[in-house]
Amino acid sequence: MEESTAESSLSVNDADGSGTVTLDFTASDWQGAYYQETGNMQPWSAVYAQSTGYGSGSLSFNVDGTPASDTFSLSVDGMTSENWPEMPMALLINGEEVYEGTSPFPTWNGVDGEQPWATVNVDLPTSVLQQGENTVTFVNLVDQGEFSRPPYILLAGGTLTIELGAGG
Repeated sequence: MEESTAESSLSVNDADGSGTVTLDFTASDWQGAYYQETGNMQPWSAVYAQSTGYGSGSLSFNVDGTPASDTFSLSVDGMTSENWPEMPMALLINGEEVYEGTSPFPTWNGVDGEQPWATVNVDLPTSVLQQGENTVTFVNLVDQGEFSRPPYILLAGGTLTIELGAGG
């Protein structure tokens, strides 16, 4: 087990400033979460309770252009820990909360080999994006918990898609 310490900044841009830009990321790109390369059937980054010091996971990316629509798409593979069917979480963009509620990921039954990894697709507002560096952050809203124990959210890879308009 190791904490992800690599500084990763993924870039979203297009040569003429318009078009659909797709950015693929992996479990190791989540900063602040606890990264593990093996176990649970694939690499993952865990977002544990706040008391563990791993209470959030952020994905940083650069935007070089002007979004052409009101939303952009985020697809993430993940799952929620066993015994927490209503896992409370928040989703932030550049520190601004855009969602607070129950984790959209399926809850694991605790049986090895039956991890319910699923892809969740969300449309997020482009109004909170800025030119240059941006972050999307998953936050575990449970205050107290133990490291490597429920409640947690496991995040793996996914895709970020932004439609850029002409004239940036």
